Amino acid sequence: VTLPLTTRGELLLNVALRQYDLPSLADALRTATKPLRERLSALAALPSTAAEVRRRATLVHFTVTLHSASDLIAADTNFGRAGTSDPYVTFEVAGEVHRSTTVKKTVDPTWADEQFSYALELSKLESDADGNLNLEVFDDDDFSFDDPIGSAALPIATLLEQAGRGPVQHTLPLSTKGSVHVTVEVA
Repeated sequence: VTLPLTTRGELLLNVALRQYDLPSLADALRTATKPLRERLSALAALPSTAAEVRRRATLVHFTVTLHSASDLIAADTNFGRAGTSDPYVTFEVAGEVHRSTTVKKTVDPTWADEQFSYALELSKLESDADGNLNLEVFDDDDFSFDDPIGSAALPIATLLEQAGRGPVQHTLPLSTKGSVHVTVEVA
């Protein structure tokens, strides 16, 4: 190699290359394709991202129709005669609660097909703490706290499986005694 000097003349150097390690073909390809691989992995994540967006944007509409209950516990005593209750039902799913009207003095109440509608994000249903549509039956008391009569649960997964099948009847046995009769329709 000949290098010009700043004042006068030239400097002549003899350079000998003793060893030069060429990267392997695999290393060279890995280095050259790194940006492409990063883009492809970002694209591969899109389907799960799209599924998450779809889950968050999908509203699940369902209606619970309360028909009746039977053979409930008598929470109110009638001094020697058969007792009764003043039952009402609460429905809860993903933190949203609905309450029925009270039917006075009966252990076999019938409601006028009261309907409770829910419109919840699919992701909210899927992340519900206990994964159920919960119902609780109470005895309505005027001068004290309402007495719990019993509870039941219908798994959200069961509701989602019924989507589009029209109204489906359920007889839900209570945790204590008796049962509640409902129809659930998932749009």
